[in-house]
Amino acid sequence: MASEAEPTWKAVVARKRSQQKDLLAPWLDLAATKEVALITEISDADVLVKELAQGVHSAVDVTKAYIRQYMILPMRQIRGLLLTNYQGYLCT
Repeated sequence: MASEAEPTWKAVVARKRSQQKDLLAPWLDLAATKEVALITEISDADVLVKELAQGVHSAVDVTKAYIRQYMILPMRQIRGLLLTNYQGYLCT
């Protein structure tokens, strides 16, 4: 049993979720969805390199676009991927 000085598991989870939300906030800017689509729908690397060279996009924009694209997957898909990877580490 936890003493009064120790936080309960619910308090720890709440704190960690809050920290996670704060850390992910810059990456989950849903207002940038159009920009994300413009970048991630480029299927030709030469086109992307040309746009980078012309200053249409920055390397940071491209990196953030791909991170955002995968961060906004439905949560159950992400949980499934994480669980699969975690179980793989347990088995090895």
